Amino acid sequence: MVRMINIGRDDHYIWCDYIPEGKEKPGFIKIDINTDKIIQIDASPYEDETGIRWYSHHAKRRLIKIKNATVLPEKDFEIWY
Repeated sequence: MVRMINIGRDDHYIWCDYIPEGKEKPGFIKIDINTDKIIQIDASPYEDETGIRWYSHHAKRRLIKIKNATVLPEKDFEIWY
């Protein structure tokens, strides 16, 4: 699971801070609304330790799902198994 906070959007981008399950320090991801490509990513310290970017990938997936919502949630999460 990845928690997402500080979700924001403008005419071109959607972004959030994401926090890997069981961790405290967030990473940041920003994607282009039209292309779904990552524009900026500051990996969470946990991902830097492991070298695996699962959490940012799942945060991206969730942002793509909610990018056209009329009202963005303040917080969100993505679960996988």
